[in-house]
Amino acid sequence: MKISLPPEARRFVVGLGLIALVALGLRVTYIVVAKADGDACGRALCGDAFFYSNQANGLSLGKGFQRPFTGGEAADHPPLTAIVVAPASWLPGDTVMAQRYAMALVGTAAVVMIGLLGREVAGDRAGWIAAGMAAIYPNLWVNDAIVMSESLTALGVAATLWLTYRMIRRPTLPAVAWVGAVLGLTVLVRAELALLLPLMVVPVLWWCSGLEGRDRVRACAVAVGVTVAMLLPWSLYNTARFSEPVTISTNDGLTLIGANCDAVYSEEGIGLWSGRCAEHVAATGDQSERSAAYRRAAVSYIGDHLHRVPAVATARVGRVWGLYRPAQMADYSVGEGRERAVSLLGSLAYYPLAVAAVIGAVVLRRRRRVPLWPLAATTVMVTITAAALYGLTRFRVPAEVAIVVLAAVALDAGLRRWRPQPDVEREPAMASRTTPVTGLG
Repeated sequence: MKISLPPEARRFVVGLGLIALVALGLRVTYIVVAKADGDACGRALCGDAFFYSNQANGLSLGKGFQRPFTGGEAADHPPLTAIVVAPASWLPGDTVMAQRYAMALVGTAAVVMIGLLGREVAGDRAGWIAAGMAAIYPNLWVNDAIVMSESLTALGVAATLWLTYRMIRRPTLPAVAWVGAVLGLTVLVRAELALLLPLMVVPVLWWCSGLEGRDRVRACAVAVGVTVAMLLPWSLYNTARFSEPVTISTNDGLTLIGANCDAVYSEEGIGLWSGRCAEHVAATGDQSERSAAYRRAAVSYIGDHLHRVPAVATARVGRVWGLYRPAQMADYSVGEGRERAVSLLGSLAYYPLAVAAVIGAVVLRRRRRVPLWPLAATTVMVTITAAALYGLTRFRVPAEVAIVVLAAVALDAGLRRWRPQPDVEREPAMASRTTPVTGLG
């Protein structure tokens, strides 16, 4: 069966494909040059990458979700990253390098999806610009050489946003269901991304989709229902193997206690996370029971230090947005496998990109045809996550998808003013609606 594309679409696909090749080449080159002898921390793998890599190895051997080396049921992190990486463990040779190349492919797919998102928001040229920026933006490609969840996070968030804008343009029940399904999968990468359901999907369906009355309620119910359905098998599996309820992962307790102790409430480490915080907590039993003990200790510590919470939360938010001690964050990132120089390069690229994104948000707001909120909601989610947990540059990845797209909108608008052209590009979301706004077709 031959698929025929209009000339404009064919041109866009060819351009996007070339950008994807550049993106993949950059990522593979970075892996070959910087990761042949291990991660920046001086070991083969750093931080959470050790868990993801070894769990993927276990899955490839049919051992299920077990703790690396020691055995026993494990749900330290949501399952999808290890599942995606597991096939690379079957390849001969250096397993870790194979897993890195697998993440480079995921990162390249994220570049393509960001390009499609840019096209959906502001047309072909904006899509190319967004993909090009994503291809070379250090804060994205540095993650694509590390066996962690950020590459899949960027892909999942970009796909969810793309489907959301398509749903706005044509609000049918299948379109709503697709948004819920992809968001559910993305939550199985990073649990906090579940915040996008109440922060983005439901408000968009209620205010931006053009639906009215019972159709709004029905669409919201479908979105919530499909998202929950995607999470249910993993949650039920965890219920059967742990003593305490585990919805997405058992990492919430350790995350909370690591972010709430003297070591990260002080001036030097304020707003960060430290494993030392858990050393004096009596935690026994399976992972769910230990997580519950850590959670109780964290809540108790917060209650005893309420006077420090505003300052700590402010530092966390400042760190995630690069406004508080960015050089220290570059040092901290070495322990997660990122070279300090690359982290600093990412900061140098981030600041002008963020300014351009603000301009792009103003441009999009003035056009009125395209709702800004789906992109803006990612910044709200990142801010809430940082304030509640702790602030790291990698936690900004969901918003950096939106930042790249909005910066592309700004650059595209500048090119339009400098060199006006006939508007032959694809109409962005909501420029034309093919479905009646009074019903779900």
